[in-house]
Amino acid sequence: MPSRTNSAAPSAETPCSTASRRAPISGRCSRPPRASRTVLARPRSGKRLDEPRHAFRSDFPSTSTETNMQDEIPLMLVVSDSRKASLFTGTIVRGAGDALPRVRLALAGILESPWRDFHEHGRPSALGQGPSANASQHFAGTGHEEEEMERRFAHQVAAWFASRAALAPEAVAIAFAGPRFLGHLRAAIASTGSDLRLERGDLGWLRPAELGAHPAVRAACAAAIPRAVPASEA
Repeated sequence: MPSRTNSAAPSAETPCSTASRRAPISGRCSRPPRASRTVLARPRSGKRLDEPRHAFRSDFPSTSTETNMQDEIPLMLVVSDSRKASLFTGTIVRGAGDALPRVRLALAGILESPWRDFHEHGRPSALGQGPSANASQHFAGTGHEEEEMERRFAHQVAAWFASRAALAPEAVAIAFAGPRFLGHLRAAIASTGSDLRLERGDLGWLRPAELGAHPAVRAACAAAIPRAVPASEA
């Protein structure tokens, strides 16, 4: 009986097996890399968005001008004693939640009294005759002259401030002076008709930053703000 030879059908060669015969490559069959694809964020509605997802979050703090509103009011501050007066200009910054306003100051000018030179360089004249030690000698009193010089200097400060305040009529005007000089300054300011708020305090030794942070200055600015704001804005 003739033997039947079962001839196996030629099997289809895969690209991997064909490539393996052409070049001995160990490992898995290499495939071309897949092109990268950027998937944009999609909201719950299913629409495609071109902006990043965080741009649509509503839990960010609001930056509107209504919540961060601040009022800046111009300020002119005079700090004076019987020998020197310093003029500071700046602003009063009033925030929505501030108990006292913040004050920013810068030195704008200094006025010195003639009594300063008289006190440092002048000497009272000696009274009495005779070179002996038993001779009666004493110095002439200068109390009246000192008071007169303080009064004159107070008028100089008032006129100096009035000329500077005329350049900024919308500014809040406040003056700090010691107890002794405050009376002379009050009388001098009344004669000029200036709208200057007088406060008691020896603050001439403070720097502008320290002066702006002083509680007495901030309290005086807070009390003077309603006078500076028009009735339509109050």
